[in-house]
Amino acid sequence: MQKLKSLITAAALLPAALAAPGSAGAVPGDPAPSRTGHPVTASGAATLVTPDFHYAGGYQYPSSANYPVSGTQGVSVHASNSKPYINANTYHTLFEVAVQSRDGAQKVEVGHTVDLALNGSSNPHSFVGAWVNNVFLGYGGHASYPGSGWVDNASETTNAGAAVTYTPTGTAPTTVYDYEIVRSELLYPSPATKPTWAPAGTGHGWIIRYQKVGDPDNELGMWPDTLWTGASTPVTFNKVGLFQAFSEIAELAGNPPCSDSGTGIFAYNNAVPAAPNAGAAWVKAFAYHNASPAVTPDFTVSINPAGNSPNNVRVYDYGTASTPDLDSIRYGGPMNGGVLGGC
Repeated sequence: MQKLKSLITAAALLPAALAAPGSAGAVPGDPAPSRTGHPVTASGAATLVTPDFHYAGGYQYPSSANYPVSGTQGVSVHASNSKPYINANTYHTLFEVAVQSRDGAQKVEVGHTVDLALNGSSNPHSFVGAWVNNVFLGYGGHASYPGSGWVDNASETTNAGAAVTYTPTGTAPTTVYDYEIVRSELLYPSPATKPTWAPAGTGHGWIIRYQKVGDPDNELGMWPDTLWTGASTPVTFNKVGLFQAFSEIAELAGNPPCSDSGTGIFAYNNAVPAAPNAGAAWVKAFAYHNASPAVTPDFTVSINPAGNSPNNVRVYDYGTASTPDLDSIRYGGPMNGGVLGGC
């Protein structure tokens, strides 16, 4: 069984009950991936600023010496959609699912974000993004990034960047979305059946699906392979080398975390032993597309006491959900962890 390691940023080491034998520490040869936070601006497409990033998230390498799985052509998860509180000093608070190359330099992503400057609203909006050789191409479908290379599916009623339904802050999550990042040749194996919304000559790429669980598939669009093969340093990126799902908060540099992650409720309560909080945001139903051999993703919780920036005060937590949901994880926390000042 494969193992998904969860990267936790917490106010202090979690109770010993969470560090069960075999659940702490990464598998040798699979280092914790570095995360490059989304470029942020003080006002839409204005001059970029350098914030502090705060994370709570999990990752898995489906193709490595430890887990010899090949041919993985996509991932999917079910995740609760939340409306985390955002402070005026925060650039964004988001959740995303990402497919990357093993070295992390190539990436496609889908998620929902609360970003006052980008969307002009404190309500969550969907987003899609892509990175080529560690360079962010932009948010696909957003007016601030017209040259991102995103191929939009205009025939869908819900497009990338649209407002989404959500669970209010401090409320147990009930709004659940299906996030999928899948190769087009897997969904459309015959040239005659390529997506009708893609312009002629688009070729293959990464298709993003995002819809409420139970609703028909909603193909937001595609990041075409030509973005990578046509780069100044060409690269082939058509398999899953690294899978991540995480919360990201971008704060004014030097500030403590001032906004919520997820529903604003910690993954675990303060009981001894600690137990999962039912109201925390969650991710579950991890799945790979076309992996060989066929596997069901699993994960192990590990604690990473090192921050993602010098000012990354660890106030959000992350961990497994209760039995029998062993293929699920919870994450989140309130602004300042409920104890820090400065916002």
